[in-house]
This record gives sequence, structure tokens and C-alpha cells, in this order.
Amino acid sequence: MTLDCQLQFPGLIKVFTYHILYTGSDLVADIGGYLGLFLGLSAFGLVQVLEKFLKEKTHKKAFELAKTTSDILKDSINNRY
Repeated sequence: MTLDCQLQFPGLIKVFTYHILYTGSDLVADIGGYLGLFLGLSAFGLVQVLEKFLKEKTHKKAFELAKTTSDILKDSINNRY
């Protein structure tokens, strides 16, 4: 007893490949572009805003420290005499 079997496969083979169409740098560039377009912000402008905020905060702390020191000196002079 002989068993003959024939298998037939299609002549074409599908090959799937993929390409990265959107890289990390593209994402950063697009986010920066949209922020610049809609909010008027740029990386340089953002740094300037942050710098201004930190300077203002530092100036406020220095002013508060000077005022506290002045109050302490006034109290010590008034209590001495």
C-alpha cells in the first residue's frame, strides 16, 4: 500500500517589513513647533521665562531676609534703651 500526497503552495511569498517613520527627534521638533505656533513659546523663550522667575524669587527672598534682619536690629536697639 502506497500513499501519495501532493502539497501545493502559492508561488508568491509575502514579506512584511516596517520602517520607523517618526523618530524621537521628530517628536521633539513637532512639539516645539506647535508650542511656538500656538503659544508663541520657543526653547530660548522658555529658558528666559524660567530665568526671570528664579531671579524674581531670589530677589524676594533677599528682600525678605533684609527686612527680617532690619526688624531684628530695630527690636534689639529699642529693647536696649
